[in-house]
Amino acid sequence: ARARPKAKAKGKGKHRSNLDQGRGRWSKGTAGYVLAWACGINIFALDTPLHGGRGGSFASGSAAGHATMPPFGFGMPTFPDMIYNYGRFHNDPVNRVIHFIFIPVIQFSLFVLAALHWHTVRLPGLESIVPGGEVCVETWLLTLAVVTAYFVADWRTALVTSGWSAAMLVASHRVAADAERYELTIGEGEDATTWKLPQLALWLHVFAWLAQFYGHGAHEGRAPALASNVFYSALAPFFITFEAMNMMLGYRGDEMAGIQKRIEEDIAEFRKSKKRS
Repeated sequence: ARARPKAKAKGKGKHRSNLDQGRGRWSKGTAGYVLAWACGINIFALDTPLHGGRGGSFASGSAAGHATMPPFGFGMPTFPDMIYNYGRFHNDPVNRVIHFIFIPVIQFSLFVLAALHWHTVRLPGLESIVPGGEVCVETWLLTLAVVTAYFVADWRTALVTSGWSAAMLVASHRVAADAERYELTIGEGEDATTWKLPQLALWLHVFAWLAQFYGHGAHEGRAPALASNVFYSALAPFFITFEAMNMMLGYRGDEMAGIQKRIEEDIAEFRKSKKRS
């Protein structure tokens, strides 16, 4: 009904025909998302000088004089470095709760968008796990690379993180393969507006990012970590997983005392420098 067969014939219907006729091509919506995300990062980066700015940087070290974690590709991070470099930007309780909720939302919505629009490859033996055995090349390789760094830092936290990340990857492919089931209609009759899955995933993704920026601006009082090093955004899944393990199980509690002291020193020095400026 509602001319869906015609849309399917043009390759705009189900996920399968979209992959077959436009494999690897980004939609205008996805391209717009990437542009907006990049602009957002640059806005915060402009507000955060690379040397001695609001958040510190890899080039200058933290405000308290501790060495910051090298970006992925320039050195493998250690556990204390990962927790310290993420924690000094996420010490406010409200901001931490916001991140705990919306980091999985960001990750899952990105996985859905990628499953809809990015490159896919069919892997034999995965047909029972993902529809048609097709996986998104970019998200699977990116997740594998990031999780590898996690395992170098702490294998237990990495194991838990990779578990829920893999579940999200599989779920995103299942959702994308049946995209026509997921839509939101607002209004009735001719005035009704229907949002399809790509739009829903895109706006959910944008909203989750905005929620995190709100947490940093209104509660943390400090620019996001990615403003000084975009690679810090890759730490988020690891950090919220460790935070849950530490709070519920006391995991690596002895080490956290020293790391938390470094974090508080950095924050204190940052606030002093902010007052001087």
